[in-house]
Amino acid sequence: GQLLPRFRAAVLLLVGLRGSRGRLQADELLVDDGSATNIASGNNLYVNATIGLTTSNNQLNVLNAGTLVSASGQFSVGAGGSSNSMFISNDGSVSAGTLTISAGPGTNSVVVSSGSLQVAGTLNVGPAGKGTLQVQGGLVTAGNLVATNWGNGSFLIKSVILLSGGALSAGGATFINGLAFFFGDENG
Repeated sequence: GQLLPRFRAAVLLLVGLRGSRGRLQADELLVDDGSATNIASGNNLYVNATIGLTTSNNQLNVLNAGTLVSASGQFSVGAGGSSNSMFISNDGSVSAGTLTISAGPGTNSVVVSSGSLQVAGTLNVGPAGKGTLQVQGGLVTAGNLVATNWGNGSFLIKSVILLSGGALSAGGATFINGLAFFFGDENG
């Protein structure tokens, strides 16, 4: 059988390893110890992945060409806590069945500076907090892109999608906020 790539044990929680024709697959990637984790090589396959389940200031860096982090089910950046982020650079790749940025309250982000982010289903930005998707380069594709604002009347948290380079492609898009949708600089 194959061995899983090496990670810092405090950052990766492997829940229910299972064999599949002599190979091991981790059911879940969990980055939840308040630090940065770098994945810089190999095919890293999971059922689900979460950055920031209960804590803040968690970061996943997907680096280098030929590096893949894949969650066939749900990928969440900021399920709880705040200041959780994922960076895709140096031609790294991330794929997910669905991706949610700020599933819980707080400010959380995904930045693609080069490489690719592929979401087969819905890429949901900010359903319960301030979610930011920043595309500086590379390619982001999604079956459906949903950007929402969270809050009530006097208290509104805006989701942000910044496209300053690269490409963003979605099979469909929904913006649930009653405001104009702008591409480009957040300050412009």
